[in-house]
Amino acid sequence: MAEPTTWAYDAAVTRAFYGAVVNVAVVTVFAAESLQPPPARAIGGVIVSAVILFIAHGFAELVPKIARAGRLTSADLWTVGVDEFPLLAVAAIPIVPLALGATGVLDQSAAYRLSVGVTLLALFLLAIGLCRREGLPWGRTLAAGFAILAGTSLVIYLEALITH
Repeated sequence: MAEPTTWAYDAAVTRAFYGAVVNVAVVTVFAAESLQPPPARAIGGVIVSAVILFIAHGFAELVPKIARAGRLTSADLWTVGVDEFPLLAVAAIPIVPLALGATGVLDQSAAYRLSVGVTLLALFLLAIGLCRREGLPWGRTLAAGFAILAGTSLVIYLEALITH
């Protein structure tokens, strides 16, 4: 069994990765509209999706704790909130380029492209970091990183396809 610190780290990475995939799928849906909405609307979509994901995933984590104790404790609520925070934190990645579009620093189309590109790059770098942490040589690390990026892109495409 993995050490608790490794498990906690892996759980946080999993949540961050999952949140980022959902966020970039939301941005992709907005970007794919024939008449792209203003980036501020996509920012709202990312924020709402991230908050709903945080609440839903947190609630799901609380259910067995409540069932075990017969009540909800503030300690459980705090612990789950901290554990689920990566789902919220990664929303900043696609939001920053969209904010540049919302303020006119970037044109709308470029803001959407940069938002998706930066998020995919962050996910690729996270995959690379995980592989290196596990001691994989650079060749296998890059192969795994690109495979993870390809899988991520497929998931984003499928998610965007069913919500569009």
